[in-house]
Amino acid sequence: ALFCTFTFLHYKPSSALAHTHICVAPVQHCLVSQLNGSRGCTMYRVAQQTRASLVRLVHPACRCHQRVSLIVSRPLTPATARTRHQLLSQLQHRQYSTCSPKIRSSIVSRTASQAVPVSDDQSEQLEVTPLPTSVVDTAVLLRMLDVYGFDPAMEQLDLMRTLGIVPDPRVFKALLLSPKLPQIHAQPVPETTSIHTTDVEKSNSTGCVSQVLLDFVAGYTPNHRAFDALLQGYVSARQVQGAIDLVLKMVHEDVTVNGDSFASVVFHGIRHNLIGPVFDMTVQVLQARPELDYRQSTALLSNALLQRRIVVDALRLLSVCHESNQVWKASHIEELVKQLQGLSLSTALQLVFGGEVSPNTLPSIFFTRWLRVAFDARKMSLCTGMIEKIVEYHVTTSPELATTIVSCLSAAPKTTKTQMKGFVTSLFPDKTNLSTVTYTAVIEAYSRKRLFEEALDWFTAMKSNGVCPNEYTYASILKVHTALGNVQEVERLLAEMSVKGIVIKPPISNAIFSLVPRHEADSIPELWTLLVEQYSLEPDVTAYCTVIERCVKFQLTDMAQTLMHKLIQHPDFSPQHPRVVKLQARLAQLADS
Repeated sequence: ALFCTFTFLHYKPSSALAHTHICVAPVQHCLVSQLNGSRGCTMYRVAQQTRASLVRLVHPACRCHQRVSLIVSRPLTPATARTRHQLLSQLQHRQYSTCSPKIRSSIVSRTASQAVPVSDDQSEQLEVTPLPTSVVDTAVLLRMLDVYGFDPAMEQLDLMRTLGIVPDPRVFKALLLSPKLPQIHAQPVPETTSIHTTDVEKSNSTGCVSQVLLDFVAGYTPNHRAFDALLQGYVSARQVQGAIDLVLKMVHEDVTVNGDSFASVVFHGIRHNLIGPVFDMTVQVLQARPELDYRQSTALLSNALLQRRIVVDALRLLSVCHESNQVWKASHIEELVKQLQGLSLSTALQLVFGGEVSPNTLPSIFFTRWLRVAFDARKMSLCTGMIEKIVEYHVTTSPELATTIVSCLSAAPKTTKTQMKGFVTSLFPDKTNLSTVTYTAVIEAYSRKRLFEEALDWFTAMKSNGVCPNEYTYASILKVHTALGNVQEVERLLAEMSVKGIVIKPPISNAIFSLVPRHEADSIPELWTLLVEQYSLEPDVTAYCTVIERCVKFQLTDMAQTLMHKLIQHPDFSPQHPRVVKLQARLAQLADS
């Protein structure tokens, strides 16, 4: 009867008092008949007497679920005792919530005190099927809180905790928003270690967690689901500071924080401009649970920090994420690098290498992208300063970072041959377990600094370790052999490339002719004919200009004039091209002389 009354009051509050004296007996009979299987004729026969009340009573959520067999009011027999034992076991496993607090207490007390052992042949086989918790418990709790107040609702919660049933987050939301919840004195937003606490508005929320609800969820074993439901309740009630404090309490109590719920707290904390508390909370959670996946939360926070251009905290968050195996988005790393590029050289290096963050805790991809962006912007002073700091602080370098360092050093005009050899030796103590890109970068760096013997040693080591060269590797090593005057070796490598199916492209031609020495000037016509006729080279404007420049330098006037006529006929030829204008002037001087 209590279950029927509460259900009826919840689904028909406006006419509850007017129909109570009519509905109690018929509805109880109808509900018992329905739960025992006689859903059709009995329900409609009783409905003829109280049609309006009955239609509103039987909620669609109850009609669409399967039958539930409950025996509470019958005399205690071996059969009913066994049925109560089964039902209590199922309730304790959080699978059923089809009865009111009174029925549940009756099941618990009578089963515990009057249980009679029975055998299978004596027991009555009754079907017990599940009904979700939210259908009855949430409705009863919310109505009980609204009508009777906070204490009866907490008694119902205690009973649910006894049975091991975790309340719905909507229940906690209603409790938090209820004026009958014991009031908590407002506390100021705690001070944070981030630099931006003065730049944000402080929240008007309570700033602490309800001790009553905290003690309640702490009584569950295990209690992580109850804590998560309470956390979702705080988020739904928009009490963001309370949710942040609850997360910190969960970290202190070694309770696992659910990733989705944590992301909701971070999202709403950012919306309420609580960047400082959210930042400190995130750092503590990542340090406490580095094995869990919180990438969604860290992505939200890193995006908020970068939008507000808080570079210091963004670096700290990147450091903590790297130590807790939380991978940053590549777009966020790019944005952080861009913001560092906007700072002065000394300020940027001070933030990364002299601030609160240890450079050894930052990922290698960050330094790789920063170096690459500075190199593309031709900020060689920044590249050199960064590399010196990386070596000074013994930053762990990945193969990608080491390759980028070598490329930047080879392009820096102030890098001497000795420094180049020293950096390569320190970055790659042995020449094994390296990629094609790394071998190519080192060979190209040595060829730029005219360390030809070292470049040949690395090419030999590359082949001996079973690493296949690509077209860029061949371009670099062809440049070395051309500079050394090894024309036969150049022809052998070109034949090797042809066998491997590598197409001879203009960059290969540029590499061959860029470093032809004077004593091998007579080999230029032979090499050009070999490339064009035998290997089907289709030269572009750059390839023509490179060969013509060598011909002009070594006074091969006839070949230079012939190639200039072919260049003029090229579809991409432009008379205003700077190299073309310069070459035409040089050829005119040679003709006059």
